[in-house]
Amino acid sequence: MKKIKFLIIILLLSFNFKTSGQTTTSVTSSAQNASARIIVPLTIDAVVGEEMHFGTLMKVNDAAGATITLSPDANDIVDSDSDNNYTPVIVGAASGFKKPGKFTITGEKDLVFEILSSSADGLRLAGSFAGTDYSGLTASDQVIYMAANQMNVDKFTYLVDAGLAAPTNVSTALSSIRTSLSSASSGTFFLGADLTISATQEVGDYTGTYTVTVEYQ
Repeated sequence: MKKIKFLIIILLLSFNFKTSGQTTTSVTSSAQNASARIIVPLTIDAVVGEEMHFGTLMKVNDAAGATITLSPDANDIVDSDSDNNYTPVIVGAASGFKKPGKFTITGEKDLVFEILSSSADGLRLAGSFAGTDYSGLTASDQVIYMAANQMNVDKFTYLVDAGLAAPTNVSTALSSIRTSLSSASSGTFFLGADLTISATQEVGDYTGTYTVTVEYQ
């Protein structure tokens, strides 16, 4: 009987020893840096006195309309539309046929951003017709009359100037380009477009507003 008790005690001690050995673990760790960057806000400003202007146009052919292409390059001289249906004239203080829009951008050097003009649907210039007699038209008919005599502006084109890198990702459909500030914290660009004139376009002054946005990519 004593021999049996001794054997049982030895077995229990052996079991407890193994159980204690199984709970031993090895702990490891790893470190990683965290960081952040603050950049200059991206802003755009239209240059006062450098608004887009298609010029003063005189109709030559009463039976046809025209498309006037305004180049973003101010040195690109255009005398008339390609079909010679309209020709530019100098009236009063007007100094030339056309002038592209000019904008200044400020932001972080070397970061790519996108410039987007208006929308793919283009821009409508509404007419103000001096001397037009609206007395025979109701208010709603006047709106319809003026809407029918708007001119469409689309196909915006760009010319980057001092401070901006050569454009990439040029999209005619979206009127957009991508570029970056190449040498300083600011740069300029010029904007041209196409103006569509109908064969029955009313005489008058036409104006409209378009929007240019910039966004880091």
